[in-house]
Amino acid sequence: MGKCIISKERGVIMRKLLRRLWVLSIIFFLAELNVGADAASKWEYVPVTGSGLIKTGSFASRNIGIASDTVGRIFRTDDGGDTWVQVKNIGIEINTITMVDEKIGWLIGSSGPSDNSKIKVYKTDDDGLTWNEVLGPWGDDYGRAMDSPCAIEFFDSLNGVITQSYVYKTSDGGETWSRVNKV
Repeated sequence: MGKCIISKERGVIMRKLLRRLWVLSIIFFLAELNVGADAASKWEYVPVTGSGLIKTGSFASRNIGIASDTVGRIFRTDDGGDTWVQVKNIGIEINTITMVDEKIGWLIGSSGPSDNSKIKVYKTDDDGLTWNEVLGPWGDDYGRAMDSPCAIEFFDSLNGVITQSYVYKTSDGGETWSRVNKV
């Protein structure tokens, strides 16, 4: 997350915002599962064979989930996380994965830590089995890692945002993006 924001002040604000969003997403996830107040005691470790450190993930339903490790390997579960299978290695550091539903999902990451690394956006429309690179808000030019997006989120199949030093939005399923001038 440290390379997501250029200015230190904006970085502190964004990190606090992202932490709050992360905590809220866990709370809403647990509430949706109806696990109650003792949810923390019900978590169990499930190894993901062949993975490094799992960095990000998203569940489209109780059963279908996608996760990635720190070196760009993408894993899928169809049994609620009991078992995981590698479906692709895209070879980039993935910042965020978001599943819109059981078919459509998005991920965003960078090709490496250097100043020359490129930001890449991928989309799946087949339950996370295949991932295809698509153009992000930067078009063919890509973003640079020093401007690395912190997150991508879709609210339905058409409406989504990418957060970076700026916020970019789409209302046509990622076909076009526009920068939001005021947050």
